[in-house]
Amino acid sequence: MSDEPAGASCPACGAAGAYPFFRKNGYDLVRCEDCRLVRVANPPGPEELARFYSFASGYGVEVLTGGASAAWLKRVAAYHFAIVSAEQAPGRLLDVGCGPGYFVAEAVRHGWEASGVDLNGDSVELARAQGLHVDQGHMETLETDDGSLDVVALWDSIEHGRDPRATLTAVHRLLRPGGLAAVSTPNLGGLYPLLSYPVGRLTGYWTHPEPPAHLFQFSSSTLASLLERTGFRVRRVVHDRSPLKYTLAPGGFRALVRHPARALYAAAFLPALLLGPTVRAGDAVTVIAERGA
Repeated sequence: MSDEPAGASCPACGAAGAYPFFRKNGYDLVRCEDCRLVRVANPPGPEELARFYSFASGYGVEVLTGGASAAWLKRVAAYHFAIVSAEQAPGRLLDVGCGPGYFVAEAVRHGWEASGVDLNGDSVELARAQGLHVDQGHMETLETDDGSLDVVALWDSIEHGRDPRATLTAVHRLLRPGGLAAVSTPNLGGLYPLLSYPVGRLTGYWTHPEPPAHLFQFSSSTLASLLERTGFRVRRVVHDRSPLKYTLAPGGFRALVRHPARALYAAAFLPALLLGPTVRAGDAVTVIAERGA
């Protein structure tokens, strides 16, 4: 792991001050005193992350079996595509953190010139097996001309990177003026995270953050601020909720039977999770932002 102290400069705004926020799975989450973004203060190093993002570690391996997991991911890809296509006519698109390529495939099917990039080499191979143009690695290392893209999508990927400001700066560089960044991420400002956080601090059990997969915990406001700081104008914000199993039963619904306290927790916060999007406070958020000149 990195030896970054809790008070190290915030990657988003550069401020030095941060205070302890939560501890989970051996990782210390801190909140920036200036921009309020929550981050993992002791993140894994690049080699450790490379091992983590592989089928061997269990990450993303559910797509190998197809079935319900793959079907759900394809529905999410179609949902995300509907959001993008409502804002932008077909053009050139890059999906950052594309996984097995379901969103790239959806875009290609609708006439877009679409490609993807992902750290997980196993997922990249699955995408290539579908005939998709997908690279392994980081967006910053792609041989893509500046100002050549109409859309860059980051579906549940910006929270995984070590430097979100550098990521969005690279997105800005690759987009043409007026091009769109489409970003989805868990929303720390959602109704469920806000109500469950005090209980998490008291008991040590809080399902919302997921270190080391998620190195940052954005809210809709901290994400919008970072987008504006990197040269974007927020055009649209969509509030959603994460799947119930993912949020309230990370070990599966059957595991709740073996842990009555966790079952009680799930029952207590289910209404907040369901109500969140209705009051524009979902535990997940999608932001469409336009690149400035």
